[in-house]
Amino acid sequence: MKNVLATLLIILCCSFTWGQTKGPGISNQNESVFNSFDQDKDNLGRTKAIVRTGKIIDGYKHIWKEWNKNGVVEATNGKKYRVSKINFNAKNNWFEVNVHEDSTYTFDRRKVNKVVINDRTFINVEFPESQRSYVVEQIATGKDFMLIKKYDVEILYGSHDPMRGTTRDKYKLLDDYYLKTNEGLEKFSPKKSSITKLYGNNAKKIAAYAKKEKLSFKDDKELAQIITYANSL
Repeated sequence: MKNVLATLLIILCCSFTWGQTKGPGISNQNESVFNSFDQDKDNLGRTKAIVRTGKIIDGYKHIWKEWNKNGVVEATNGKKYRVSKINFNAKNNWFEVNVHEDSTYTFDRRKVNKVVINDRTFINVEFPESQRSYVVEQIATGKDFMLIKKYDVEILYGSHDPMRGTTRDKYKLLDDYYLKTNEGLEKFSPKKSSITKLYGNNAKKIAAYAKKEKLSFKDDKELAQIITYANSL
């Protein structure tokens, strides 16, 4: 009996260690999803070392300062993968997983349909002017349009003014909103007048609802709530 218990204990310990060591940065909440990612990850992207140069650039090129987000990646192969320590690189327009201190796993955006992180949804959208697709955030969906947000990064170059001192280069996170309709993409400024205009005769009702609920047209989450209400009219 003691031998049986000892054997079971060894099996349990080995199973726990195996589950904890597979694929750093990948959530183990769903074992079948985890295993499929472990098998497919070489076809979905690549792991690369973080190259540290002597030049330091202040600011952030990712949309979150911390690598503490969990997400679900829906690939073009139809499978879904749970991941942790995921972030969006706005400079390169791709998702990255923090694998180790000195390396990241980068998803090939051509092989990803959708990524959901903390109830925020990101999709691939074709931009005809640049003749390529970009990963954008889906803010809200109307009856005949989708409001999306495209991220980018600008480098603000520092100065070497001997009078004012030396300042380092800095990343500045940028974003632009677009309306996606059957006719294509149109740059859009999400504000009270432009949103209510989309709903014609219901404009006053929408404005009154936003005022009553103290919702801001400038806050993405609250704007989505306003559009959800507008769709119900």
